[in-house]
Parts: sequence; structure tokens; C-alpha cells
Amino acid sequence: YDVIMPEEQCCCGAPAFISGDADTGRVLAEQNTRAFSAEQYDHIVTGCGTCGTALQSEYKFLLEESPLLGEWNKLSAKVIDIAQFVVRYCDMSKFGTLSLKITHHDACHLIRGMSVSAEPRQIFRAIPGLQLVEMQDADRCCGCGGSFSAVYYDLSRQINDKKIDNIEATKMDYVVAGCSACRMHIADGLSQRNSPVKFLHTAEVIAMAYDAGKKEGKSC
Repeated sequence: YDVIMPEEQCCCGAPAFISGDADTGRVLAEQNTRAFSAEQYDHIVTGCGTCGTALQSEYKFLLEESPLLGEWNKLSAKVIDIAQFVVRYCDMSKFGTLSLKITHHDACHLIRGMSVSAEPRQIFRAIPGLQLVEMQDADRCCGCGGSFSAVYYDLSRQINDKKIDNIEATKMDYVVAGCSACRMHIADGLSQRNSPVKFLHTAEVIAMAYDAGKKEGKSC
């Protein structure tokens, strides 16, 4: 695959428009639409449910009166999460053995915005040696909510405490999710408890599995 990262791309704008600053969100949405329309791509692959949801569906409301709405309509159908890309197009038989004990958190924007939930689990089941134990309420919000956790930190921590309880109850070594905002908030909660549980992004697990496969003689 040819992987191209357009230099003109910018923040997806979600932190701005979710907080009510639609004008700034629109500027960023238009910038990204121009950046990704400059060349022809089969897919726009994201590693964050919030970014993916913004690019895939939420720009519709920002660009309703923009001359770039048509261009965005073409792009929106091409947006997929990294887990979807791997399941659809990559050879998971090349995964090597990983002795990891993990639980998985379904990030709000990933499961509700992009409808991605089965794919990460398909990946985990395809990795030899990896143990996945589902936490209770895996799709329950971690409390981050973008800028919500900054404005209402105490309340966000109360929500996160329940998530940390569910993570630790699995007795797993790692919690995995496909959202950087969730990562920041959950890692904060784990750190405040001095929990031994560590956080991994789904893409990190994928990379580790392919690296292990190369060491085992499986060409990728």
C-alpha cells in the first residue's frame, strides 16, 4: 500500500466544535477537505474514533453552506478506522505470538460514531498467545468527553472511576482502545490509583503482532 500523509491536513476540529465553537470547527473542516481532496485516495485511515467520526459524518453539519460540501461527500465514504483497514485488507495470518493479557474499551466515538466494535476483537482473536477478557460495560464512557473532562474534571473522574474499576476487575495487564482522548483520561485514572495496568492503542498491538510475526519467519 502507498501511504501518504498530506502536509496540509490539520486537527479534525472536534475539540472546537464539540465545545460550541462551530466557526473554528468549520475552518478546520474546510482545510482538511481541501487537503484530502488534492489527490485521489482509496481510503482515509484514522487512528482515533473522534477524528474518524468528524471526518466521516460530523462535517456534514459544519459544511452545510460551504462550497466544499460536495468534496466532503466524496471523502466521507472513504474514511475507515485502522482496525477496519486491517480486517479488510491485511493478512492476519502473519501475526506472531504475543503473550499479552488485555481487556478492551469501546471508545464512544468509535463504537457509536463509526460503528467499530467487532473489528478490534477480530484482530485480538487472530493473534496467537493473546488473552482477551471483556470488562463489564466495555462501551461505557470513560468520562473524558473531549473538553468535558477539562471543564468538569471532578465529575469526569467519578465517571472514570467506574471504568477503572471494571478494567482492574478483569485482572488483565493492559487495557486497549482506539482513542487518544480515552487513552489520556484512562491513563490518568490508572496513574492516580498507582494501578499496574498499562494502556495500549489498538494500532500498537497490531504493530507488535506483525513485528513478532517477522521474528517468527512470517513475511509481511
